[in-house]
Amino acid sequence: MNTDCAQLREHSIRLFGIIAGRVESEALVDQSVSSLPCFLVHLCDNNPAVVRASKFTLKQVFKTFNVKKSNDFVQTHLLDEGRLYLDEFLSALLRQLAEEMPSSVVKCLQTAVNYLHCARDEMKPHPPLLLGLLYAELYRIKSKDPENADLDPDITRSARTRLLQLIKDPNPAVRQNAALALANICLICAHDDENVDG
Repeated sequence: MNTDCAQLREHSIRLFGIIAGRVESEALVDQSVSSLPCFLVHLCDNNPAVVRASKFTLKQVFKTFNVKKSNDFVQTHLLDEGRLYLDEFLSALLRQLAEEMPSSVVKCLQTAVNYLHCARDEMKPHPPLLLGLLYAELYRIKSKDPENADLDPDITRSARTRLLQLIKDPNPAVRQNAALALANICLICAHDDENVDG
């Protein structure tokens, strides 16, 4: 789904949505959660057909999750031809999803870190934004739901290394979002250090 061919991006994303809408499987639900970063990042694709495919697939996969409020939010806000304010949408959606399905935060972080290497200019600011919001939600749920907030330290190390490179990017939106993500990673690391010392 990370190809330069817009038709391939569109069709592979849409195919996932079609399958998610027709197949009931716990394994597919897990795969859908892990694939959320892909679908969310492609909401800002410069090809309108890819954006529509991402909206379609997100609407399909959220129907398979046991998350009524998040599903209602997605069905209401992801209109085929509607304008989407991605920053606000992601923030609100991830907050609600973390409330209803706390385990999704770690699963999404495990795959979202791979999108930090996105080279396409129109998409480059969004993976650091997504990662920063996910780390903010991880910090928020860590104290009340620690069993669902256990993230492999290598994921954070990898994210931090790439974000430190992105903070020097010529695009100010990339730099801003990388800084936000790094700040939220620092909160997580400080929280973890407190728990080790305490």
